[in-house]
Amino acid sequence: MLAEAGESIARFMDSGLTELGDKLGPMLWQLAATKQFDPDDIAAFFKLLSARLGKRTLRHVLEPRHDSFLCDEYLQLARKHQVATVITDSPKFPHFDRITGDFVYLRLMDARGDIDTGYTRPALKQWLKQAQAWQAEAQSGQVYVYFINGAKERAPAAARQFLSLL
Repeated sequence: MLAEAGESIARFMDSGLTELGDKLGPMLWQLAATKQFDPDDIAAFFKLLSARLGKRTLRHVLEPRHDSFLCDEYLQLARKHQVATVITDSPKFPHFDRITGDFVYLRLMDARGDIDTGYTRPALKQWLKQAQAWQAEAQSGQVYVYFINGAKERAPAAARQFLSLL
């Protein structure tokens, strides 16, 4: 039960995160693919997530990996608690396309090893166009884009190519 994770979360938060200073970005909470949506458990978990660490405001992101999270009840809960939901292109995990936090957190996981940059140029252009639309829609105007996938050797090239399109 996630609702019982308070002690573990506190230990993690007190493990030296403040040393990261301005480099501390959104906190990603990744769920196991077997973790099904339980509204009471998720609501209790969200209440455990600290809004501050010292003087620093924290932002949280949830990466549900079970299709049961693809429901309005989850989206409403995430919005209520200002927890962003990971948006991914992975065919293995649920695909969310609605903003639930004040920023967007995109994890591009479907790179191909047979393409030098992991993604074709047109595909990266399409993701850039989508990221710019989310940027206009997000309250903070911030979109975080990560390249993390099975073709890990292609992630740096994909990120460089994406940045060159900006």
